Amino acid sequence: MDGVKILASGFQEDEKVEIGKLVSAMGGVLHTKASLDVSFVIVKNALAAKYKWALNISKKPIVSFSWLQQCWIEHRVVPQEGYRVLPFSGLNISVSGIPAGCVL
Repeated sequence: MDGVKILASGFQEDEKVEIGKLVSAMGGVLHTKASLDVSFVIVKNALAAKYKWALNISKKPIVSFSWLQQCWIEHRVVPQEGYRVLPFSGLNISVSGIPAGCVL
């Protein structure tokens, strides 16, 4: 992961610390602000602040924390397929307005 630039968004502070440690230990750099030269954007779900930016502006791969963990396990940058955070990830959608699990 030498020289790989990572941006993390939507995580608690303790989670960001853990992400930073993993990225640094593998030779990468964790960015704290959006930048067009990042290689990957790690988000918790589609509600993360930088998700739309990454999707529409940076066009960089948007992956989950599981991707970073797998990179650590394999000691390499693994393919992001299977780790991408999809547009409706983390959202609860109700078309009818009736809450899920409500029995009528």
